[in-house]
Formats: sequence, C-alpha cells, structure tokens
Amino acid sequence: MFTLKGSYDRLLDMYYNIYMIWLPQSGYKLRGGGSFEKYLNNPGHMKEENILTEIYVPVSKGNRTIKLTE
Repeated sequence: MFTLKGSYDRLLDMYYNIYMIWLPQSGYKLRGGGSFEKYLNNPGHMKEENILTEIYVPVSKGNRTIKLTE
C-alpha cells in the first residue's frame, strides 16, 4: 500500500513510480487482480495539499534468481 498526500493530479506520477521504479527493485512481483485507490478524506473540505489517497497494488514476494558463473 502506498499513500499519496496532495492533489489527485499527482496520481499518474505515483503509479509510474510504483510500477516503473519501485516494483522492479523491490523483489515483489505483480499477482492477479488490479490496483485500486482508497480516498481517505473529502477534497471539498480541505486544502489540496492535505488530500490523502491510498493506492493498493496486488503483489507477492518474487523469487529472485541469481546466476552464478563458473
């Protein structure tokens, strides 16, 4: 689970960072199902910089293979 604090306009950048940067380096792999967002507060009742969104990405522990050379 990842948390974005701020404008919804930053969601695309957050997804890019999750899938293109964090995931390949994490040791995790995607599993079945889609990602989803949970909106924790109402943007109509607070400043844009205080909006909170949780992003859930279905992952499982990946198996890293280490190739040894002779």
